[in-house]
Amino acid sequence: MLFPRFAHLALILFICVALVSCGKTKALDEQSSSLLGCWSGDDFQPVLGQTTMWLMERRSDGTFRVEFQPKDGKLQIEEGTWRHKGSSYTTATSEINGKLVDASNPIYADEYEIKLLANGFMEYHHTRMKVNFKARKVECGNSLDGRQAPVSK
Repeated sequence: MLFPRFAHLALILFICVALVSCGKTKALDEQSSSLLGCWSGDDFQPVLGQTTMWLMERRSDGTFRVEFQPKDGKLQIEEGTWRHKGSSYTTATSEINGKLVDASNPIYADEYEIKLLANGFMEYHHTRMKVNFKARKVECGNSLDGRQAPVSK
């Protein structure tokens, strides 16, 4: 009588693991795939209060790394997660310069509306700050400060 009870538990555990695994291996749609890789821009960054060169890498595992190089300041590196659905693109920053941030603070969650995404060019609008950004797809591998960028995770 004990074996059937354990067999049911094993089956339930297997089903739970399978359901969780399926959720994590969701394939990117074609438009989300076109957002992958390295993108660069030179735009006004409201949080930094100045025009800033930036370089972002979006990875297929849903993580990103972005470097900001203010014209009169020190390189800032942010890491976190990104999502895309329809014309909405969101980021959630979890680290700045290697230090964890308070993820509950809305300043670290950004939502954008994609206006144009074609031929390695992207225009998008920050919905909360009402700022537009432009980006061009670039080759990965370099950092804004001239060093070799870390290899994608």
